[in-house]
Order: sequence, then structure tokens, then C-alpha cells
Amino acid sequence: MIFDLGAVAEMFSRAIDNAVSHHHFQINADNSVVDYPNYHQFKVAHFSVHLAEILGLDEAAKRDIYLLGMLHDVGFISTEIIPYLQSDDYILRHESMIEHCIIGENFVKDINFNTDINNVIMFHHEHYDGKGFFGLEKDEIPLFSRIIAIADKIDLHFDLNEISNKKEDIILYLNNHSGIYFDPELVVNAIKLFDILPDVDYSIRCDKLPNCELDYTWHSVKSVTETFMKIIDHKSHFTYDHSSSISKLLKELAIIYGYSDEMQKKLHITANLHDIGKIFISKSILEKPLPLKVHEFEIVKKHTLDGEIMLKRLKNFDDIARWVGQHHEKLNGSGYPRGLKATEIDFESQMLTVADIYTALRESRPYRKSLSLPATKAIMKDMVNRGEINGDITSKLFDLINESKQD
Repeated sequence: MIFDLGAVAEMFSRAIDNAVSHHHFQINADNSVVDYPNYHQFKVAHFSVHLAEILGLDEAAKRDIYLLGMLHDVGFISTEIIPYLQSDDYILRHESMIEHCIIGENFVKDINFNTDINNVIMFHHEHYDGKGFFGLEKDEIPLFSRIIAIADKIDLHFDLNEISNKKEDIILYLNNHSGIYFDPELVVNAIKLFDILPDVDYSIRCDKLPNCELDYTWHSVKSVTETFMKIIDHKSHFTYDHSSSISKLLKELAIIYGYSDEMQKKLHITANLHDIGKIFISKSILEKPLPLKVHEFEIVKKHTLDGEIMLKRLKNFDDIARWVGQHHEKLNGSGYPRGLKATEIDFESQMLTVADIYTALRESRPYRKSLSLPATKAIMKDMVNRGEINGDITSKLFDLINESKQD
């Protein structure tokens, strides 16, 4: 099957920008801070690809540097980073820069890239002279890290879309930091790029960007989505294992109902990505210890439809997108976002709904502790009696839980 990893990376790039854009966090050499620019991930990816092309790197390398550029700040999406970003303390802000490299590296390391991308995200803030966070210098720093570093700094300090207007200032900045922050050879080639492509809009996809549509098996896609599942669930302390727990339950339910191996993998992918729409919701809402206000709940409710829209962009994902969009619908029409009723809701969505409800009740939330198994069963039985969720699926899930407790 054809799977576009680039499209997924682009979705998450917007979420990364959204998560960080309201924080004035970027640290300059003089300890001042600057705003986080719009479309930062995409512009860094775009510029990095053009620089890689001038260097003569092959298509596989350009594809990987595009994906890494798109995700280079993915560590900032983790809830672990937010306290650092919100602090007025320079030391804590400095710490956030180190932590986002470490967390980001852990996020991307399991994606199936075409080249050796080991530690590219980890070291993308290293200085060429060895005075970066980890003390690497010159060729000890991965080439992709050095390329991303130039694109990153230009966009943060000048905006990559302002090259034609700020060309002299940018060239002066690069030359002043050549051999200090940046690889001198890359500086020379970056300046060449300004002449070749002086007026490129780096926030808009162009034909020269790598084609990331590759032939994957459903098993390979499932493995890729495990990485993005971690990113989604790290939006809140309360959901670190949420999607993985649902995946396990859904797999067992799929076996019970006799689904084929391929369908089992599709359901696993659905569970991994079912909350992808939440990547645009702020931590202040996801971890609010008090009842949500009406407008806040409306924001939360949008995650199902947002997730469906995002996943519809991917080829061969129509079923998965629909199941994600329906996973908060109720059989009696009381759910959201469309208020669908029983015959309008796919059976696969109904399985996801039951697994999601069970998992959520058994997890802690900012406004309550995790519920006991008896309390969870009682709530779900009431939901069955009210005609909200599928009784047969619920019964089979309880059987699975009882069996696991016996084991």
C-alpha cells in the first residue's frame, strides 16, 4: 500500500508550531529571547532540502532530511517541556532547549528512515566549535544536524521568507558565525542558495520537495504510527499509555470477532491515532483540574472531526479516518460530533468506543483519580442500559479483563 509519511510529518509540524508559538522561548547569545516564527518546521525542512540538493545528496537523504526538518522541534510538544517554556528563568529556558533535543530524539528514533538518522535531532543545536549542549564539534556532529541548524537559526533570527529583503544581514550573520555555530562549507553553500532561490516562499510546499509516498505493508505503517502515538499521548501526563492500552484491547476484540490479520493491523493503527486531533489542544485544557467550561469542552469535542479530516488526507486511510471520527458517537444519538445513531456507526468504531471508555475510566484524570474495576463496570453497564454503547462488545471486553486478571 502507498503511505505518505511526509503528509503525517506535515500534520505534526503544524501541531509543533501551534504548541510553541505562544511562548517567547528562543535563547540568543545575549540571553534575550525571540518569538517562535510561523510555519517554522516546514520552512526549516524546505530550506534544508534545497541545501542538501546543492550538496549533492541523493533522494533518500533529501527525503529523510525533509522529514527530520519537519519534526526537528517535536520534543517541544511533550508536556514535560511546558514548565520550562512558561518560566521566566533563563536557566530553565536553557534547560528546555536541551530537553527538547533529548525527547525529540526519543520520539523519532523508531521511524523507519532510509538513511542513518541516529542522533540528528539530539544534536541539531550543537555548535561547530564544540560549545553546544553536548560538546560535539565539527564532523562529530551529524551532517543532517548541521544542515538543520543553519536553516533553524536563519528562520528564528530573520525568517526564511525574508531572505530577499534581509540578504545582506543574513550573510553577515552566517559569516560571523562560520566555524563557531555553523559548518563553514555549509555556510558557503547556503549563501549560494540565496542567489539561486532568492524569492522562495518556504512556508508553501513546492514541486522540488521529496516525494514521501512509499510502498509500505500495513505492518510497517503500524510501526510508524507507534511513534506518532507516543507524541499524541505525551500531550498530557494523564495519557502516556492511553492509546497503547486501547490498541491492546482492540487487538483482542478483533481476534474474538474474527477479523483478518490485515484488519487487525488497521484497527491497531486506528487506536494508535484515534486522538490525533488532540495535538492542537492546549495543555491548559487537557490537564485542567476543574470542570471544563462550555467553550473548552467544544474545543475538546472538535478532536474527533479534526482527526478524521487529518487522516483523510492519507491514501488508503478512509476507513481509519471514519472510525476515528466516530469514536465518540453513541448508539442512541447522544454522542459527537455528528450525533449518529446505531445503524450509522461502523462496528469497528463501536469497538474503539468501548475500549476507549474503559481505558479512560481506569486512568487518572486531572479532575479525578482512576476508577476501580467494579466502578468502571458499573458505569459501562449503565451506558449499555441507556443504549449508548454496544452491549455485546462491552460484555466481551469484560470477559477479556476477567481472563487477564486470572492470568
